[in-house]
Amino acid sequence: MSNLPEQPVWEDGIYQIEDSDVSSGGEDGLFNVQPKALANRTAWLKRQLENMTLAVRMADADGDVHDMVYVPRFTVLAGSLGVNRPSRNMELGGFLVDMYPNLVDGSTKACSQPMAAPAFGASLGGCQAAAGNRSVSGGGVHVMTAVEWGHLGWLVEVYGRMGVLRGPLDGQIDPRDAEDWAAAGVEGTDGLLTGSGPLSWRHNGRYDGIDMLIGGWWHHLQAHPVGGYGGFGLGGCALVREAELAEAIDDVETTFLISSPQGFELWPTANGLLVLDQVPNREWMTYSQLVVDPGDPTVATISLVERGAYYGGGTGVAHLLGARVLLQQNHHLVPGGWRGFCLAGGLNNTTDPVTFTFGLKELVHGTQDASPSPGDVFCVLHDGNYEDLVVTEVVGEQITATRGANGTPVAAHPGDIEIASYSPAMTRVGVGQMEGVQTGALRQHQDLEEMRFPAAVSPAGAAGAPRLFIDLRIDGSRGLLRGGSRVLGRGTTLDEMALGGLAISLDEVGFRCGRDPQMGR
Repeated sequence: MSNLPEQPVWEDGIYQIEDSDVSSGGEDGLFNVQPKALANRTAWLKRQLENMTLAVRMADADGDVHDMVYVPRFTVLAGSLGVNRPSRNMELGGFLVDMYPNLVDGSTKACSQPMAAPAFGASLGGCQAAAGNRSVSGGGVHVMTAVEWGHLGWLVEVYGRMGVLRGPLDGQIDPRDAEDWAAAGVEGTDGLLTGSGPLSWRHNGRYDGIDMLIGGWWHHLQAHPVGGYGGFGLGGCALVREAELAEAIDDVETTFLISSPQGFELWPTANGLLVLDQVPNREWMTYSQLVVDPGDPTVATISLVERGAYYGGGTGVAHLLGARVLLQQNHHLVPGGWRGFCLAGGLNNTTDPVTFTFGLKELVHGTQDASPSPGDVFCVLHDGNYEDLVVTEVVGEQITATRGANGTPVAAHPGDIEIASYSPAMTRVGVGQMEGVQTGALRQHQDLEEMRFPAAVSPAGAAGAPRLFIDLRIDGSRGLLRGGSRVLGRGTTLDEMALGGLAISLDEVGFRCGRDPQMGR
C-alpha cells in the first residue's frame, strides 16, 4: 500500500464529487482528488507554521531570562484533518507560552529555563502565585489556560505529530524512541532536568519547540469550574467602555459598549450570560443582543440587558468605567453525564425516598450530554458532606431518588445545591470521583472542541482503549490537569493524555506559564 504524494501548496478549491462521476483509484483517481487537495493544504499550513514559530528569551523585571515560544495565529479549516475534524473553521494561536515546565526560583517565582529541575507537587494556588511574581517585557504571566493547551493540541496535529508526540512516559525515556543513550533525559532530584530529552519530545520536533508536553508530570491549567461538580465555565474577558452601568438600576433597555483584545468571534450574539466582576461588587447579567463594531472587531455593543440575573437577583449594582466583564459559557465536561441543581431546599431533609425539583440555572448557556433518567447515580456535596443517590423516577422537573447509595451517609443539604451524575461510561473510584479513558472523538461544541475535550470515554482500565485518563473529582477544585504521567506506559499520544477532568491532588503536578493578556477566554 502506498501513500498519496503531498505538495506544500494551497489548493484554491476542493473538488465536489458529482452523482455522474465515475469512481476510480490511483494517485490522480477521483477517490483521491479531495484527500490529496486537503493533504496539500495541510502540508502548506505546516510549513507556514514552522516558519512562524519563534523561540524567544524574555527578561523579567528582576533581570532573569526565561525561554518562551511564540505560537503563531493559524487557521484550521473544517474537515482539513479528517472527516469533520475539526467540525468548523478554527482561528487559533497568537500567544506566548513557556518552552519548559516551570521551576520555582526561591519558592517565589515561576521560571522557564533549561537544565533545571521543574517544580512538582505544587497546588494550583501556589502555581498561580509563582506566576504572578513574574513580569516579562512589561506584562505579567499566568498559569497556562485550558484554551491555550487545546490550541497547542491542534497545532501539534497540524504538524502531523499528534500520533508521534513523545515525552518521558517511562522513567527518563519514551519507549517509542530508539533504545540508546541519546533518547533519554537527564535525571534530576525531582524528575528530569528541563530540555534534556531528545528533539522528539518537542511539539514540532525542532529546537524552537515546546518541550515535554506529555510525560513525567501532569500540568496544572487555569480554568473556571462552576462550583466543582464537573461544570466548566469559560468565556471572553472584556472591559466596560462607557458609563451606562454607573448606577444601581434594573433596566432591561440598558445598552453599553465593551472591548476585548481578542475580539468577540466566539461570543453568542443572543442569549448571553455575563458576570461583571469588580471588587466589592459582582453582578450577573443576561443580554439579548451583541453587535460587533464593523470597523473594530475588538469593540461590541451589548443591549437588552437583564440586570441582577441569577445570583443576588433582581437589581443591578454600580460599576465603574473599565469594570471587567466575563462571558460565561457553562458546560458539563463529563461525556454521558449531567449536572444541575436541586432547587428550593429539596434535599434539606433525610427523607427516603425523596422528591425534589431539578433545574439547570446558568447551564442553559452551555451544554450537557444527558438528562436525569431512572437508574442514574448522582452525587451531592455540602460543606464536605458527600451523599450518593439513585434516580428512581423522573416526571417533568421532579426527580425521585433513593438515599445513601454506595454506602454514603444520608444528610440534609440546605439551599439550591448542585448535583452531578456519575457517567455510566466511567468507573466510580470514590465518592464524587470517576476515572475513564478517552475513546478517540472530541466534543464538537465550539468551546469544548477548541480545547480538545473528549466526546466519549470507556471505564478505567478498559481493554484495548487508549490511555486518556479522566479523573473527575467534584469537590470544588479550581483547575484542570493535562499532560500525563510517567507511569502510564507505552504508545500514549497527546490526545490520549489530555486530561478532561477537574484538578486533583497528585504529587507529580507541575505547570508552565503563558504571557498576559490571557487569550480572550
